[in-house]
Amino acid sequence: MNRMENTVTVDIENKIDEISNKYDTERALIDTITMDAIYSYRFDLNTGIIAEDIIGKDGINFSTIMGLVPPFTYESVIEATKSAEAECFHNGEIQECTREILLKAYEEGERIYEAFIHFKNNGLIYKMTYVMTKDSMTGHIIVLVIARDVSMIKKREEESDEKLEKFRDNMNSLIGKQMEIVSALSKDYLNVYLIDTEKEEIEIIKLDGYITNGLDKPGGEAKRYPYASICSNYIESRVFKEDISMMYEVMDISTMREIVEKRSELIGTYRVLIEDGLHYYQYKYIPILGTKSVIAGFLNVDTVILNEMKKELEQKNALNAALDIAEKANKAKTEFLFNMSHDIRTPMNAIIGFSDLLDKHLDDTDKIKDYIRKIKSSSKYLLSLINNILEMSRIESGKVELNELPRYTGEIMDGICNIFENQMAAKNIKFIRESRVKHRKLYCDSLKMREIFVNILGNALKYTEPGGTVRFISEEVPSDREGLVKVVSTIEDNGIGMSEKYLENIFEEFSRERNSTESGQVGTGLGMAIVKKLVDFLGGTIEVYSKVGEGSRFVVTLYHRLAENENIVYEEYTNSDETNVSDTDYKNRFMKLAGRRILVAEDNLLNAEIAITILEEAGFLVEHAEDGEKCVAIINEKEAGYYDMILMDVQMPNMDGYEATKLIRNLSDKKKADIPIVAVTANAFEQDKKNALDAGMNGHISKPLNMLELRRVLVDVFEKV
Repeated sequence: MNRMENTVTVDIENKIDEISNKYDTERALIDTITMDAIYSYRFDLNTGIIAEDIIGKDGINFSTIMGLVPPFTYESVIEATKSAEAECFHNGEIQECTREILLKAYEEGERIYEAFIHFKNNGLIYKMTYVMTKDSMTGHIIVLVIARDVSMIKKREEESDEKLEKFRDNMNSLIGKQMEIVSALSKDYLNVYLIDTEKEEIEIIKLDGYITNGLDKPGGEAKRYPYASICSNYIESRVFKEDISMMYEVMDISTMREIVEKRSELIGTYRVLIEDGLHYYQYKYIPILGTKSVIAGFLNVDTVILNEMKKELEQKNALNAALDIAEKANKAKTEFLFNMSHDIRTPMNAIIGFSDLLDKHLDDTDKIKDYIRKIKSSSKYLLSLINNILEMSRIESGKVELNELPRYTGEIMDGICNIFENQMAAKNIKFIRESRVKHRKLYCDSLKMREIFVNILGNALKYTEPGGTVRFISEEVPSDREGLVKVVSTIEDNGIGMSEKYLENIFEEFSRERNSTESGQVGTGLGMAIVKKLVDFLGGTIEVYSKVGEGSRFVVTLYHRLAENENIVYEEYTNSDETNVSDTDYKNRFMKLAGRRILVAEDNLLNAEIAITILEEAGFLVEHAEDGEKCVAIINEKEAGYYDMILMDVQMPNMDGYEATKLIRNLSDKKKADIPIVAVTANAFEQDKKNALDAGMNGHISKPLNMLELRRVLVDVFEKV
């Protein structure tokens, strides 16, 4: 029971790891969305804690600049921003983006909250985007903060920097000459002005755009105007109301004097309201070296801003899509873990419960037999569930490979049907099988085909009442794909059927119309999900038709390449369900093997004890090697023929079973190199059996050990060598 619990725990952890890896894809998408951000970081809205450094796109550590060391709080970032003389605006109003405001916005249905931060000392404007989503595990709101610089119009700046630099270098001559140079070099600006910070006057150099009231077009004798009144008139009559406060600060004469004193430039964007609507403008102020004057240039940047807005909208839509994907993945993960926990706990409860009852009734033989039977039944169901979970994991992780070989299609279908003939007869179900495939030799991935049809036929057997009928018909039809043979297989029954509502979800993981209590049938709810993924992988289609009380019909369409001139490949191993040899016969042949010496390579002491006990009770001489490395060393040490067989675990420390087998097969002593080796592993899928044979092993036995399978594999291997 402890071994079973350990196996379940490991497999669940593996599945959770694989599900978690899916979220790396969503994280990479968010990283792409924030590529043009100055910086981005995350914090817990419920606690305010920021557990990571705020690193900018150029590697600048903003948290270090602000004097903060993780973990710090979102409030400390707000305080640091205030100390930089910055104001935060939301919808044109001054409003700090506190945790309370963000939480209220989230509660009102907003997942993306936007604001602007204006830094008075340099005129920069940052657009702040707060993306909020709930963590399904903790219930806390996690906020992704993205900061972008919307005050810089890089393209325009690059085009004009060279001209403006020349302008600064040549502004020490006469004012007339200065005006001539400025006019020549400012052709990219709609409006250019000279601002005298001493006299507090403004002069027009260029006026192409309708932007200012009360100013004459340049020409003739230079005319100057009172700077304060012109600015006030312009701001009040043209600047968009939400930008008025900002532009008063930008255009204030004290700001112009600061530009002169610091010999610095000031650049930014704002909005202008004209008759035909709202427009975006860029301002740029440059000091004239050696004077108390500033050159001011204004440029319409509607196209640039609109492109930026379009880009931001696309990014926002992409971000919303990423959020939807992440939330759906979170929901899927939660539902998967819930369903898996429920389905695993059901048989585990029976195993534990009947084990306790077994301990209490050791003197009652009838009860002991009944409890052991029920424990075995629950164990088989649990093992089936684990195998299906691992199979789903293998398919979703992309570890499934296409293995098409030239095969007789009739042989494949016969092998599948042979599994069910006796079971159908035992349940008094009429089983009709028919093949109308014209081309006998086709390329097929027989393992995946077997898994598809065994799952569907298994359900038909399970949900068809005694006296019912199951039909399995394969038919070759005209192909709609050039060079490929189209085979349509129909499995139809007149069983209990399914509702129309359930059919919409039949291929989802853990999807069942009724639980085991309602239907009286035990199932994992993963079979049809596996079938759909395998059919899709093979490039085929599957359709389902069903009606409650009338039965179900599954139609599987697969495409195959012709193999008429190829040598047919036969399976090198068979499943125990497919053999026609009776277990009694195998048991008699197995007893004749008593006295053979077997080396068990197994790192888990409990598993080793079980294998050794079973073999010794059957009359074998058994020795133990703790891992693959010791197994190879023991084979090297003993004389050839000392051991008759190795039962080799696949996953072991120091050296795994595959590597150990490879080394043994390459030994110079041929008798030692040819010793029969059988894989004993929890990797129980058909592909794992093939992997064992490809590695040079002679057979495969899955864990937990089954006496019937053990007998058959050992007899088959010993009789072949």
